[in-house]
Amino acid sequence: MAESATVAWLGSERLMPVLEQAQRERKVVFVEFYASWCAPCKVMEEDVFTQTETFRYLNKNFLNFRTDFDSSAGNSIASVYEVKTLPTVLFLNPQGVVLERHTGIANPSLLKTMGDSALSKLR
Repeated sequence: MAESATVAWLGSERLMPVLEQAQRERKVVFVEFYASWCAPCKVMEEDVFTQTETFRYLNKNFLNFRTDFDSSAGNSIASVYEVKTLPTVLFLNPQGVVLERHTGIANPSLLKTMGDSALSKLR
């Protein structure tokens, strides 16, 4: 399989199937809430998720799920996790419990710190 030059987002609109997969694979889920009008979200997409070290780290260690805050599915997930500001990133355990949360642009080193912390809580 050719390596993508960005985060391998799962093609699901709903979080439930992703959590079920996480339970099977015993993986942490990385979630990004974004919207088309959100400028900091574009920065994350263009400048953070395209950094080789970052997407390799996320792709290797997590199931990556992003949801459009303005879609009905995204909106209902946002309300469950009380997401009010974009971008917001979460690391969830396979049961959907928040291990780490950050609002605003998360730079690569912050993502790695949060990810490592989330992984240590899963073990």
